[in-house]
Amino acid sequence: MPGLRPFLWAGAALLCLAPLVAQQAVAGFNWSGGDFVLFAALVLGMSFTMDRLAASAVPRPYKAGVLAMAAASGGTILVSGAVGLVGGEGEDANRVFALFPVVALLMAFLGRGRARWMARLCRGVAMAHIGWSVAIPAFGLVPDAGRYWPDAMLCASLFGGLWLAAARLFRKAAAVTPESIRVA
Repeated sequence: MPGLRPFLWAGAALLCLAPLVAQQAVAGFNWSGGDFVLFAALVLGMSFTMDRLAASAVPRPYKAGVLAMAAASGGTILVSGAVGLVGGEGEDANRVFALFPVVALLMAFLGRGRARWMARLCRGVAMAHIGWSVAIPAFGLVPDAGRYWPDAMLCASLFGGLWLAAARLFRKAAAVTPESIRVA
């Protein structure tokens, strides 16, 4: 991995510039300064995580689980803040989605990153994500909720699926990692 580090960080820098280019080229793309800062923080945070993880001695399924968890977390925060997962970005119901990655991160630290703990955690977050995705249109938590069923199913499938993939990878890592080894 040492030979790939410059590519990782160059890719992160280019990815951070992508919204700036899009704002210049695409009508209706109008991010605030805070949006750019949040996006850069997400990209750089995930890049730092990938960099540190690649250099660690943890099993590959664990590394892949962390990457799936990072993709689910970053994607959830980015999409719910930028356009809204169900309804518009200003809907209060969308703000709940941003809590899932935050709670997952806190719980991961509490569990000290143990693979078995992480598997249970990701499974729980997946169920919460899927449940909330379905509850929004089912219980009319946003105006004109009935028209958001396709959005809800896409949200539940995509992000719920990423959380479930992370859970499966952590469960696989737990089979090859003694519980006494602390990853975090």
